[in-house]
Amino acid sequence: MVDASAMTPERLIEELHIHQIELEMQNEDLRLARINAELLQAKYTDLYDFAPVGYLTLDENLKIVEANLTATKLLGVEKSKMLHRLFTDFVDPGFQDILYFFLVKVRKSNVHESCELKLKRSAEKPFYALLDSMAICDKESMRSEIRISFSDINESKLSVIALKESADRNEMLLNLLPQSAVLVDSDRKVIAANRAARNRGVKLGEPCRAENLAEHPFEAVRQEDLQNVGFLVDEDTYRQRLITVIDDSNDAVCLMDLRGNIKAWNQMAEKMYGYPAAEAVKMSVFDLVPARLKHQTSHLLSEISAGVLVKPFETRRVARDGSVLDVCLKFTRMVQDGKIVAIASTERDITSHNLLFASLQDLPRRIIVAQEEERSRISQILHAEFGQALIALKLFTVVTSSALPEENLLMRTVFDKIRAHLDKIISDTRTLAHRLSPPGLKYVGLIPAIKELVESAMTEKLQVRFFHNDVDQASFKEKDIIIYRILQEALQNIQKHSMATQVRVNVIIKKTVFTLAVRDNGVGFDPSLASSAKGLGLALMAQQAALIHGKLSIESHKGKGTLLKVTVPIKEKKVV
Repeated sequence: MVDASAMTPERLIEELHIHQIELEMQNEDLRLARINAELLQAKYTDLYDFAPVGYLTLDENLKIVEANLTATKLLGVEKSKMLHRLFTDFVDPGFQDILYFFLVKVRKSNVHESCELKLKRSAEKPFYALLDSMAICDKESMRSEIRISFSDINESKLSVIALKESADRNEMLLNLLPQSAVLVDSDRKVIAANRAARNRGVKLGEPCRAENLAEHPFEAVRQEDLQNVGFLVDEDTYRQRLITVIDDSNDAVCLMDLRGNIKAWNQMAEKMYGYPAAEAVKMSVFDLVPARLKHQTSHLLSEISAGVLVKPFETRRVARDGSVLDVCLKFTRMVQDGKIVAIASTERDITSHNLLFASLQDLPRRIIVAQEEERSRISQILHAEFGQALIALKLFTVVTSSALPEENLLMRTVFDKIRAHLDKIISDTRTLAHRLSPPGLKYVGLIPAIKELVESAMTEKLQVRFFHNDVDQASFKEKDIIIYRILQEALQNIQKHSMATQVRVNVIIKKTVFTLAVRDNGVGFDPSLASSAKGLGLALMAQQAALIHGKLSIESHKGKGTLLKVTVPIKEKKVV
């Protein structure tokens, strides 16, 4: 350090001016870095807040410490009024015990756990929600928290409940009938019977005999006809009782002849298809069937008329307004004097349920796509804006340094150090941009991208080798990025924790199976204790593999290295 007391005033002023310039440059670098960090934080906040599902974070006391906007909308509470409240305040009293045992299971589990609860929405009726939860433990602070994602499944759940209630009502109706009614399997063994049948000696699990049935002549049938049969009666009392129950049913019920001509249907069928009963009886069931399914429907009617049992199935119907409905359909043969005289169909509109189920099934894929799109945007910002700004700053230092007098060695040294720092920042920025959105994966395929990733992971102390079974380029669409991310996370874990000197990466593609294996010669660990380790790397890799219907397995022993294997089903091997 230069002694300030020995310096002339002019020299001292010059030194202070140099330090002032250095501080101003450092301050500007920090300002730009802070602005960039704020932009990245804002983008990730938007992705979190506007996700299609609600996110909550609970502390050890089950108080809400973090929530996204979707969660506040689903629960009907402002975020400021939700934070620091107990999550149990939003759970219906009848589901508190279910929540308690579910959270106990979550705290003991190493993976995501799911359950269905009824949640309370402010000033509105409670709704059913599907919860997906995982416990997170910070080993340093010894604090744990529970992260919850939830979505509204009220409509589909109510449909299931309504279907069960309808089945219960039908069972009650059968028990009220004085006639015997039974349901038998293909071996003619009884699998269900009403009270009248049981009183006449019908027993579950035993073969059904015609003499066990009611005495009414219209109900007598041949033994070989006892298979998913409904029995017709001619008394007005029984007919009126049946009509009342059918009309109030939550399912559409249609009675047709053996050629498919509609003879009657209930109120729910009117509501479902848009045709009044008076108009429907002039129609055929083929008027409700899409063109491509007419042949299939004709074949089904022929089979039913011939006595073939047709199990419940899903199909499509066309309503009066032209909309196509997904329908769960069940046929019942109507028998009189031992002959099949008509066909009754019970139909339930499951369009909304199927749409919701498809949306939930597609949710993990959409989240992955959104994450990768966001990473790509951030990568573009780092490369095109932040990176170019750094390069411009470096050129400015070069020009400024070259304009300095040759005798001003101190300032030239300062600029040389600044350029060195800028070179490192530019290199780190380029590396970060490539990690966020690997260009090789998008333009040249999975295998070349893996090669590039393996090469970037090599250091003086770590040798990484890559082998594959003669597949230069392969593509599995959206599975590529998840496979790449799993390998990226695995190599990062090896660099940070394993103390390995050699790593071998194998890719094997055989017909319908893709296998990624990563083996190192590091210190190894006990996989059963992995959940207590810092971070969520292994759990996240397992979840990512599950998203593409794959499986992640780990073999490791202390002092003997680790083998991580991912197997993913593929439709076909695409070789370019």
